[in-house]
Amino acid sequence: MDNVEEALRVLYTTTNPSLRQSADKWLQDFQASDAAWELAVALISSGRSAESRLFGCTVLCNKLRGGNLGGLPPESATSLRVALLQQLAALGGEYGALVGNVEPQLCRAIASLLVGGVAALLGDPAFAALPAPSMLRVLALVPEGGAFLETEEIEEMQVLLLAWLDAAYGCADEAPCPYPPQIAATAPPAVGGRAHRVAVLECAGQWAVCPASEHGLTLRRLATHVQSAA
Repeated sequence: MDNVEEALRVLYTTTNPSLRQSADKWLQDFQASDAAWELAVALISSGRSAESRLFGCTVLCNKLRGGNLGGLPPESATSLRVALLQQLAALGGEYGALVGNVEPQLCRAIASLLVGGVAALLGDPAFAALPAPSMLRVLALVPEGGAFLETEEIEEMQVLLLAWLDAAYGCADEAPCPYPPQIAATAPPAVGGRAHRVAVLECAGQWAVCPASEHGLTLRRLATHVQSAA
């Protein structure tokens, strides 16, 4: 990990073109290596700078780009997802407050590790421990994460989000807002209010464009909630 951070230091602080080029080439080779999986997680959890932690997230997102779990075996992908969910929980996500650029990239990497489908993600104790804002950010990125989604699980997610929308819009401001029953959340309930309604609405919007049956979440049904979010 020290070598990675030193290469990043050279890349970001040195003006010598030759040294910068060497550091960039070294980091590209590192990113393509098998060792990068484990070291990227170490950078996210223990990196000495914001640049190091962001680089760790970026490495994972790049390796996972294109789906197929980045070539990882399912067991390794599941272990990686748990580790990243624990790191995300440690950030203590809030509505409208992202931890630099680290949190969006971390959510994107988690959404790309859809081992066992959406149901497995929802049932993961590490996912259940996330605060509601972080849950919603991860779920909003799943449709574009590269995993093949069955029509049945798309419909199930759309039904879940319809229930979440109803709960969010039926919840008084500053009152505890329950999670949908499909999520065995261990984190404290979300706090009702505009920020929560908008977050659920934005997540639902990502799933509304996925094809499903007439019983699922359509853009027309979603539109009925838009004015209420204002």
